[in-house]
Amino acid sequence: MATDINTDFDRARRAIAEGRISEERDAMDADENRVPDARKDNTMATDQVDVKISEDLVRGIIETKVQAAITEALSPQKGIVERVVGAALSMKVDDTGKRSSYASDNKLTYLEVLCRKVVQAAAESAIEKWAAERQAVLEAEFLRQLQTKKTSSQLVRACVDGLADAVHSRWRFSVCFPGK
Repeated sequence: MATDINTDFDRARRAIAEGRISEERDAMDADENRVPDARKDNTMATDQVDVKISEDLVRGIIETKVQAAITEALSPQKGIVERVVGAALSMKVDDTGKRSSYASDNKLTYLEVLCRKVVQAAAESAIEKWAAERQAVLEAEFLRQLQTKKTSSQLVRACVDGLADAVHSRWRFSVCFPGK
């Protein structure tokens, strides 16, 4: 059947080139294997071909093309990566490193917040190491300070003041005597 279609196409091309379209159409209509063309104008009949392509194949091709386009667009030659990184680091944020809905809270750049966090973490680590190395000395000094009369009187005064303040407030203090 494929050779019949190819032969028909070849005959139609020759007929168009020689200007004999109507004669060739009549010859093809007379053929037993052909369905006659219902059109009466001088245009050539078109055959429709139904090609079914799997959705997975099409999806794979499209994904490959899109990835290639994105890769090309993000190539370092165009400077997009540098601009994206620069914009991310210079973005104004609040003290915690997050964008606030209030513009007045966004005072620092993200780079400043990151640097501050790194410096604070390094300082905390250094202090912890220093305290661990001198733990015995620090404990001895705390005990000495707590044993002085001035420190012990300050501790007693702080406890009594806290108790007196709590008594004045009904919401924070209550006294119950168990009944007999």
